[in-house]
Order: sequence, then structure tokens, then C-alpha cells
Amino acid sequence: MLNAGKTVDKAMQFMCIHNNPGHPINISEGLTGHFEQLMVETVQKSRKTQAYLKARAKADQERKGPRS
Repeated sequence: MLNAGKTVDKAMQFMCIHNNPGHPINISEGLTGHFEQLMVETVQKSRKTQAYLKARAKADQERKGPRS
């Protein structure tokens, strides 16, 4: 996962293996669950471009498969 720019919050900065002085590598079910929830919220709140909406509709249609 790559986060860049001024919108990266403190929690994400803390988990950075480059900028955090301890260079953490985290393996934890609890941390994984928290991180996944954070990513879900980030995606849900993000602006959806027309290109994204078109690609999403195409992917949804492909998952449904051919109609009988």
C-alpha cells in the first residue's frame, strides 16, 4: 500500500517502515483488522471519478458472468 502527500494521517505515518525510527514490520491479527477497516473507510470516503465508476460497473458485470 502506498500513501503519499499531506493527507496521510498520523496513524499511517506511525506504521511507515521508512520514516518511523524503529522501522517497524507489524504482524498482528488485531492490527490487520484495524488497518483493513481504515482502508475500507478511506475508499468509502474518497471521491469517485467517472473513470472509476465505469471500471467498477464493468468489473461488477464481469463478476456476474454471462446471462442465460
